[in-house]
Amino acid sequence: MIHRAVAYAVLAELGASISMIVTFRLAADNWGVSGFAEWIMSRRLIAFVVPIMTVGLDIALVRALARSSEIERYSCELAAFLIMTAAGVLVASVMFLLPGQIADLVFGSEQQTGLIRPVLWVSAAYSLHVVYYAGLRGRTRYMVANLAHITVYGVIPLAMIVAFHDS
Repeated sequence: MIHRAVAYAVLAELGASISMIVTFRLAADNWGVSGFAEWIMSRRLIAFVVPIMTVGLDIALVRALARSSEIERYSCELAAFLIMTAAGVLVASVMFLLPGQIADLVFGSEQQTGLIRPVLWVSAAYSLHVVYYAGLRGRTRYMVANLAHITVYGVIPLAMIVAFHDS
């Protein structure tokens, strides 16, 4: 028999995946080839930046919390947040100092420099989610973690596409 927490995790992942397909379709329909390409490349840049900002905390924090006492857990979470913040400041510094070069590398044109800041903000938000999600999992709060997962990866992107489809 499948443990209920595993079943809910699978359902959350399935929901986020279905939402992603719908989101991709809406983005393609609303923004055309050029806008969709910018959005996809922005997502690729986010997918590159977030692991740098989180420096392995998605796994390390879960493990640290799982084997820590309740008192130690707070210091583990604070350490994770400080590490993520330091890495984020480093990434942000590079992105703010070299926006034209990054835009040219990722988007093929320095004219896309205006996309660098939003990518940085979204990357920071996803990084916060990674640490929050890891903290929930490390504390075995699986249902809340699953709800956070489907909200961040399923509901919010779909809602943003629906709300800002003319942008």
